[in-house]
Amino acid sequence: MAINISTDINVTTGGKLTDVGQIQGAWKTVDTLSDMYALTGSSFSKGKLQNGQVFYVSSSAALYTLDIGGSFPFVTYNFNEFVWPGAETVELNTFTGSIQIEVDNLTAVTGSYSTTSSVNTISSSIAVDITALQNFSSSLNTTFATDAEVLQAVSFLNAATGSYAVTGSNTFTANQTIDGLLILTTQSVTPSVQPGGLYIDSSYNLWIGDNLI
Repeated sequence: MAINISTDINVTTGGKLTDVGQIQGAWKTVDTLSDMYALTGSSFSKGKLQNGQVFYVSSSAALYTLDIGGSFPFVTYNFNEFVWPGAETVELNTFTGSIQIEVDNLTAVTGSYSTTSSVNTISSSIAVDITALQNFSSSLNTTFATDAEVLQAVSFLNAATGSYAVTGSNTFTANQTIDGLLILTTQSVTPSVQPGGLYIDSSYNLWIGDNLI
């Protein structure tokens, strides 16, 4: 039977209303995880538990909250590790602090990169070099041969060398001096007789015209 209290209860110095562990839904401290799970071992202890109740396990200095689900006779009791809401803020501050260090390092590195002034100086120097190159290139037209002149010179060269000996029949005028060995290729078939012609047959016989030497 519930007792209804309509006025304040004044607890004198040194006194206590009761053991807080006996009050339903109160904060409870236990020594180990086994002690906490043991609270669900009997109907009596379960009757003093409340959904969302907080437990402190002194051996591991950890907090847990109780999640009661389902309905009789299939009620479940689950203990979930609890983190104070402010803990995420501390972790976020730690993270952002490390990010700030990285930003400062990046700023220090990029500060050594070329400034707009140095880039403008380099660009001006390049422009001067380009102008000098253009002036040099324009002078080539007056000091070097043009394409037409080169083609004409190649034509003259072909005309001059066209009378040189090539594969086939060649005619040499005036005296010819051969400093070295004259090698004649043997002929498997007797060629047409030419006055003054010189050839060697397959038996290495030397012929002048139609006369065997």
